[in-house]
Amino acid sequence: MRLKIFFNSVILLFPLLLNAQIAHPDKVYNQLFYRPGDWVTYFSAAHSTSVVVTGGLAYIGTTQGVVRYDVVKKEFYYPLSVSSGMLDSHVLLLGIDPSNNNLWIATQNGLQYFDPVTQRIIASDYFHIGIPRGDPITSLGFDDSRVWIQTKGGPFSLDRTSFRANKEKEWPKSIVTYGALAEKPSKTSFQITNETGYIYNSSENKFTDGEFRDYSVTNYYQDWRGQLWITTAGVGTWLASAISRIAVPIQYGLAWPSVSAMSFDDADFWIASSSVGQSALTKWDQRKDAFTYYKSGFRSGLSAGYSSQIISDSGQIWLAMNDGFVFKNKNSSTWQTYTLRNDLYSDHVLSMAKAGIKLFIGTESGLNYALRYKDGYAIYKFESPDLWNIAICKMYRSGKDLWLGT
Repeated sequence: MRLKIFFNSVILLFPLLLNAQIAHPDKVYNQLFYRPGDWVTYFSAAHSTSVVVTGGLAYIGTTQGVVRYDVVKKEFYYPLSVSSGMLDSHVLLLGIDPSNNNLWIATQNGLQYFDPVTQRIIASDYFHIGIPRGDPITSLGFDDSRVWIQTKGGPFSLDRTSFRANKEKEWPKSIVTYGALAEKPSKTSFQITNETGYIYNSSENKFTDGEFRDYSVTNYYQDWRGQLWITTAGVGTWLASAISRIAVPIQYGLAWPSVSAMSFDDADFWIASSSVGQSALTKWDQRKDAFTYYKSGFRSGLSAGYSSQIISDSGQIWLAMNDGFVFKNKNSSTWQTYTLRNDLYSDHVLSMAKAGIKLFIGTESGLNYALRYKDGYAIYKFESPDLWNIAICKMYRSGKDLWLGT
């Protein structure tokens, strides 16, 4: 049995015992591989910053952690984040040490490496390394004996074990390099199809969705197969074939970072989340480990509001939002929103409960119920003086009883 909860911006999986992170007096931290009791963090990979590929495994750096993707099997492994021992989850740059295949991760608070053999992360903060925290790492390099980092303050070399940095005069030639000092991909042109729901503007180096929202490209990486990886600020990471140059999205995790509601429907896990000015619903098919996103917008009909509850069944899904009661047939592409104009007591819906053919809707000013009518719903007011102008914060159905939390 495993307990899943949501906390702020991520989804955490807790498989029974306590986290296994150990802090050492020398400020170097060790994290053992995942065991029963460790937290597993699932996050939004919409804002991606860096990609490296070694063998058939791709590491994708994001502002919330590192996604691990098997390119051959087309499947994801547990991601890397603070849950697995990183100092923080905002990835600036990734690099592969060719001497041992370790993944080096530069984040806002420090530098760490992940050993794929032991499944352990070893990390050190910038103070211990000896470089200013406000001087971000822009390049990583590797020679036979040392790791190299480049910041605005110039190049440094550091010992792989102690993480102590030494100031150097110049960046060495002919070493494996990642980041700003690395050789750029020889060809960064690619195309996307209309089925993705986006268009790509090569002259402005940005993606545009069907609501005319723009998302800039943040980085390119060409792997040993000649495939082009494209990271973006808002629409995740894309992979372009070496032959056709057609790019497809690598969809993983939440659509947006701030989680507000969750619901299970058989093997489908529905997660409501939001970002600045946008909301979205993520459907995580846990049979296939596949993610589908439903984002707010004029065309989709899904509002950009905050969702406090999700109810779903085999054919429909309902959302309690701060700007209405929202509904969609699962075989439809559009959402329907019901508000004061449809006889709700208030636009601010706090709770819902399904009882037979009725769907009870708790608002901040009273209780409504909804009945199916044609392709949508008819909304009715529950007329009771006891509930006038009362916020129905929570509802729970037990047999023939409906419990209200006000």
